[in-house]
Amino acid sequence: MQKLTHSKKILVSSALAFSMTVTSLFGMNAVQAAPSGFSEHHISTGSTQLSKQYTGKGIKVAVIDSGINMEHPLFKGNIKKGYDYIERDSIPQDGDGHGSHVAGIIMQQAPDAELYIYRVFAGVNGQKNYSNSVVDAIKRAVEDKVQVINLSLNADIDAPSEPIARAIAEAVQQGVVVVKSAGNSGEAWSITSPGYGAEPIVVGATSQAHTDAALVSGTTNVQLHPLYGAKKLPTTGSASFVYAGHVAPAKLKDAKFRGKYVVIEAREDSDYFVEEWYEAAQESGLKGVIFAVSSMDGDGSSMYVNVDKDPSRMIPGAIISMEDARKLKKLASKPWSWGSVNVAERLGSLSSGGPAVGTWLLKPDLVAPGMHIYSALGEEDGYVMNSGTSMAAPQVTAAAALLLEAHPNWTPEMVKSALMQHANQLVNEKGIPYKRTEQGAGSLNVEAALQTSTFALPASLSFGHIAPGYKGNNPVLSQILELKNTSDKPVTYQLKANLEVGKGQLEIPQQITVQPNQTVKIPVKWTVDLKQKAGVWSGSISIKGDKEVLSVPFVLVNQVKSYPLVKGEHIDNTLYSPKGDSSKKSSTIHYYVTVPSQRVLVTATREDEQPKSLAGKTYVLLNQAKHAKGLTQFKFTGKDVNGTTLPDGRYNIKVKSFAENRQTVTEGITFFVDSKAPVVVKINNQKAAKGQLFGTIEDQLTELNGLIVTKELERHLIFDPKLVTMQWRVKDGQKWNYVNVNVDEKRFFADLRSAKLALGKHNIILRVKDVFGNQAEQTIQITIK
Repeated sequence: MQKLTHSKKILVSSALAFSMTVTSLFGMNAVQAAPSGFSEHHISTGSTQLSKQYTGKGIKVAVIDSGINMEHPLFKGNIKKGYDYIERDSIPQDGDGHGSHVAGIIMQQAPDAELYIYRVFAGVNGQKNYSNSVVDAIKRAVEDKVQVINLSLNADIDAPSEPIARAIAEAVQQGVVVVKSAGNSGEAWSITSPGYGAEPIVVGATSQAHTDAALVSGTTNVQLHPLYGAKKLPTTGSASFVYAGHVAPAKLKDAKFRGKYVVIEAREDSDYFVEEWYEAAQESGLKGVIFAVSSMDGDGSSMYVNVDKDPSRMIPGAIISMEDARKLKKLASKPWSWGSVNVAERLGSLSSGGPAVGTWLLKPDLVAPGMHIYSALGEEDGYVMNSGTSMAAPQVTAAAALLLEAHPNWTPEMVKSALMQHANQLVNEKGIPYKRTEQGAGSLNVEAALQTSTFALPASLSFGHIAPGYKGNNPVLSQILELKNTSDKPVTYQLKANLEVGKGQLEIPQQITVQPNQTVKIPVKWTVDLKQKAGVWSGSISIKGDKEVLSVPFVLVNQVKSYPLVKGEHIDNTLYSPKGDSSKKSSTIHYYVTVPSQRVLVTATREDEQPKSLAGKTYVLLNQAKHAKGLTQFKFTGKDVNGTTLPDGRYNIKVKSFAENRQTVTEGITFFVDSKAPVVVKINNQKAAKGQLFGTIEDQLTELNGLIVTKELERHLIFDPKLVTMQWRVKDGQKWNYVNVNVDEKRFFADLRSAKLALGKHNIILRVKDVFGNQAEQTIQITIK
């Protein structure tokens, strides 16, 4: 297949990805110039000798994202095909960096996979209305016969059955594995679309297991978190250090610091960057640096230094909390030694949790390393460290490629089962397992998944939802679990249900024999004890065979009141103009009601303060009793329920649902109504006499916050929009000439001398148009003297 080459200008965007967190150090991007082996802490997915036999060779993997860095050496020879939905060509050059980072992670784990790149967005920070492109990209990927699709993105509409979710279901039905990032809210009930359904493998994020250095003195043990990009500190032998405090970088040249490990306070209000101290430490001959910081999140250090990577100049570095720094300062004169701390894999604090609202499925399906991950830059040959579930999903995508290389006949359901049934259950710092709704089946283990010969289908069980206030006998809930034996021998399995959270009795056969290449159906019954506290109940079914032990997680949502009653609010056109461009003459409000509701309201509240009589006024656009569960579309007609036309202005549209003796209100979306074209209110006759057109205009946009309007337009992929444009000409049929407009100052200017107008009176035709498409022509009279 013909190799794609980069022929387009690289676009550089500062937007942060909605599914990733760009690591920063006091405002500086963490960029690695020339890493050794891509990462100081190489990504671990449970691989050993067996999994290293597979490299993804011959497996077609689609990355639907912001494109790819076509010239990055990491992708050399791997990009087989691509399409750019922004530029409408076959060169999906990354303009954001997110897609390159995602694809680079896949390449680290499956270096021989064939990449199919589909660029569907240009900047992921708040961008909207790209679902149609994603749907088309999924269909195109299926036509291109890819075997795995990575989606480290969210849908426009956060709800089941939205267009991307339907496209995923169709792709999986046609034999494609689809992997989706869980989201980065770090809360329960926050799995994002298209992750509500059973078809995609939804992935949460973990930190990687690693070993940190430590300083030890008696019973005091200070963990030294990694300073990414620097050398590691020793872990054995005697240790000594100098506590410098908040010292200026230039002061590190002092002889008392030379050849020493120095502790520096990197305060939040400091005038210096960590990199300044580090470079000064290199130049001053320090042996190493330890930075004390005011705060450190639960995921540990995320600081990075991007400096000269010459091994002869690199020095060790680490990060500690200010609390630990005080210990070092107090005990500085005591004898110290180097030690080590083993840090286990932990759930990332930003990783979104489940269950999936409305479908009540167990989500995420599993978790994988996504915190502090090195991968390719979008516009250079270097590497960057990012964190998020966007970084975890491609770990699983690569794992799926390895499984399909080893087992070409596996279906998407079998791949998902192998990955989930052999995941490693994670525990927190106290040794307590994370909730199933946080880690799903557990952490990715490629090695165990490769050796699968028994499959449990579906890969997890959902016993649905018992509504709050349920009256009646203890319900008996039933599910069917299929057990598939692909070995050449009959296998007798021992089954046991383990209820981890909640009460009740699960009934399953204690033992079952499955013949070679046979699938049997196993009934699972759960008699729920309603006397127990309401909650999200979960557990797992252990299935032990001759050589394998499978674990099938399950979940039940029992009478809780913590999930949102409505979510997924989306407006496909937030710039409503009934007299403007055709694309802005209608707006559809989408929202997702998660349970049947007594009433649903859609309201529009005035945000701008002019005129003062309308400031804060709320209009009810929809007031519907007995609203059904599901995704709903409501067409805005410019009027409220009483038939009142909404005046031009900026509004906040919210959806409110009432059910279960409580209510949920969406955050709201900024919405603009504009039905009037700009008006010329004054002409400067003195300037006109000299052949210069100078005057003032009035329009709603001159009263609104232009920055807000501009940002809203950028979310619709309109970059550097002109809020008001103006043209002039003398006669009908003549060429229109450009007029310079300053919206903030409500002024316009044009030089008429190029028209060579004769002395005397002239009628000048002005055409003004705002970004909503409202347009008007106005004739003014000027006199040339």
